[in-house]
Amino acid sequence: MKQEIKQRIDQIKNGEVPHGYKKTKIGIVPNEWQVENFDDVFTIVSNNVLSRNDMNEFEGYFLNIHYGDILIKYNENLDCSNEKIPFINKDVEMKNYQLLDDRYVIFSDTAEDYTVGKAVELLNVGNKKVVSGLHTIPCKPNKEFASKWFGYFL
Repeated sequence: MKQEIKQRIDQIKNGEVPHGYKKTKIGIVPNEWQVENFDDVFTIVSNNVLSRNDMNEFEGYFLNIHYGDILIKYNENLDCSNEKIPFINKDVEMKNYQLLDDRYVIFSDTAEDYTVGKAVELLNVGNKKVVSGLHTIPCKPNKEFASKWFGYFL
């Protein structure tokens, strides 16, 4: 590691603000960075409360992102053109749903271990009707960011 980087790290560890940095409510960060509230970056949208019994692997009008799949099946960036996403059974009446699109982020709001809060960013939704299911928090980005950035960051 370069000596100047080591010095900056030591300064920050000691609570000192190095040249080119600033102190914020989350700590010492580079001057170019902005600290923003979650609500400034995302808008939380509606999910559904359907169980696994309301889904199948073969056919339907809607694809449903289930919290269990976020936790164990999907990577941080969910490519809807390549991954198998369960369908909602055709006989299930859909009410109060929000169709999701590219760059939406979905958080899992429950788990039995440290994976609670795991998130995926949606990619390549195309013409598919994708919704977010039970124990998820779907979020629409309010700002432009590079594709896949949220998935990796979160």
